[in-house]
Amino acid sequence: FSIWPLWQARRTAPNDVLTEGARASAGARSRNLLRIFVVAEVALAFGLLALGGLIFEQLTGLHRVRLGFDPNHLTVMKVFAPESKYPQGEPRIRYETRLIEVIRQTPGVESAGFIDLMPLVDWGNNTALNVEGRPQRDIAHSEIIENRSVSPDYFRTMKIPLLAGRFFDENDKQGDTMPMIINESLAKLYWAHRDPIGAIVRIFAWADKRFQIVGVVGDTRNVGIGAEPHPEFYLSYREREPQQMTWAVRSPLEPAALTRELRRAVERVDPEQPIFDLRPMPDIVESSMSRQRLQTLMVAFFAVSALLLAILGVYGVVSYAVRQRITEMGTRMAIGAAPRDLLKLILGDGVKMAALGIGIGLVVVLVCTRLLATSDLHVEVASAFPFVLATVLIAGCTLIACWFPAWRATNLSPMVAIHSDVHAPWNRQRLSYRVLTERISELVSQPAQPVEKGAELLAAISQASRRAESFSEALDAALEAVRKHMNASSVYLFLRKAPDQPYRLTAAAGNGRAHSEFSLPGKSMLVRRLRNYSSALPISPADLN
Repeated sequence: FSIWPLWQARRTAPNDVLTEGARASAGARSRNLLRIFVVAEVALAFGLLALGGLIFEQLTGLHRVRLGFDPNHLTVMKVFAPESKYPQGEPRIRYETRLIEVIRQTPGVESAGFIDLMPLVDWGNNTALNVEGRPQRDIAHSEIIENRSVSPDYFRTMKIPLLAGRFFDENDKQGDTMPMIINESLAKLYWAHRDPIGAIVRIFAWADKRFQIVGVVGDTRNVGIGAEPHPEFYLSYREREPQQMTWAVRSPLEPAALTRELRRAVERVDPEQPIFDLRPMPDIVESSMSRQRLQTLMVAFFAVSALLLAILGVYGVVSYAVRQRITEMGTRMAIGAAPRDLLKLILGDGVKMAALGIGIGLVVVLVCTRLLATSDLHVEVASAFPFVLATVLIAGCTLIACWFPAWRATNLSPMVAIHSDVHAPWNRQRLSYRVLTERISELVSQPAQPVEKGAELLAAISQASRRAESFSEALDAALEAVRKHMNASSVYLFLRKAPDQPYRLTAAAGNGRAHSEFSLPGKSMLVRRLRNYSSALPISPADLN
């Protein structure tokens, strides 16, 4: 889409502009098709930029999300209790209780506790429950509740706040009614306006046992930082002994020193059982955002690519449109249009395409965000900043892309533009192979010698001036020498005393002697045209008219 207008502009011969009227309908259809392509590119670039801004805003917002626990100075490790050596029941409970005592006494350890499924590391263990005294429901019509098995010091180590009741303690033993701790989400789900402490519930996984709620703790982000907390309850490790323990150890020691101490503590209980997957909790928190970080990087890459394509497309279409309207531009300048008027005309065309693309992209993004909010991306519109930023970038890049064609158009001489002169600066970069070959042939057959010609002219001026008796006669003689040397019918010399004054005829030779009061405005068409040429400029009667 972006290369097509550039290629089309290059292959258009200068003389084709004069006959463009015969192909007006075809040219209009071509320009409209190119404009549609550019609007689509702008809409795509705006959509990707806005979407990337929303994802980046979401990523930065994750750093401010409350995890429900304090990850600072917290280290996580795993210890496995094999079924063959520590069967479920009392043997495993004794091994885990011994580990709690030894790790708690490790030098540098402030507190330690374990859980079977650590937040942001593991998830699973879902079930359903019924509250005694309420209508009973089967599992198909019950809410899915997550459940965890923890040691008594787990909540203190993680610094999960206690909202009501108490934590587990060493006196909690297995019996007919076993203690349970629920989180805030589960308390709001089943006991929205009542106190859940003391309530009796039954779990589908243990239909023959009763559980009494003894505490309510704060919610934690288990699945991911971007996912909302789920309802869950906690059981004591004495009620359900986990085979794999994920330990949370709070200590000010460096990770290397703490690893050595923890390895020694575990080996004192059982030298055959190693520790593994030891990581600081801040590293786990950062790695949990890797998905959002990858999403941001991918969307940013495609957004920048689409923005570059949109810039090239706008530049190509505007350049092509200006090239097709070069005669119109020259006519506008010839009848008095100022350069700023042409700038407004050309820049306005690009801004219109950008505005239309931004409007379409905005509608598409708003529709897509409603779909993405319910997907795994969880992209939501939190503020208008991504849309404002995308609009500013698209508008700024569009103005930059339109500026260069507009600037080149304003530098054209009106007569050169009207005649589509192939030697004008606009067309000098688009010389055809035929013109280039002709110029090379002329240089080879008749080599130019500008230095020698210039020396001959200076010698003629000097020789003519020596015979003069005054400055005015010397000036007239010099102009006459120039006229004869260039084989011109007349030569004019214009001077001005200050930049804001017009050029006044100072001297003339040949047929121009009668125009003694002739003057030229400083910004006239002829002056602008002369500035574009370093050599003699032929002027016909039609040009003067």
